[in-house]
Amino acid sequence: MTREELEKEIAETAKTIDGLNQKIAEIIELAKERGELRNRMTELLKQYLGESFREQIEDHKQVFVFKGKIKDLSAALQDEIRKV
Repeated sequence: MTREELEKEIAETAKTIDGLNQKIAEIIELAKERGELRNRMTELLKQYLGESFREQIEDHKQVFVFKGKIKDLSAALQDEIRKV
């Protein structure tokens, strides 16, 4: 190859490398954006599930919360049933 041919091929190869580097940079940015969107989706799903749970509780209007020892659970349930 002549010197001119080599210079031309070197320039073409450098141009191709620059183009690929630019595409890689774009892909990295898209991956970051995808990560942010996945985080947003996770937050939205948590809110949605919370709302769904809240709606189910509101529909039933009956929630029994027990804080105590297991041995006292039976009596607490019976008391709660009597209240209803």
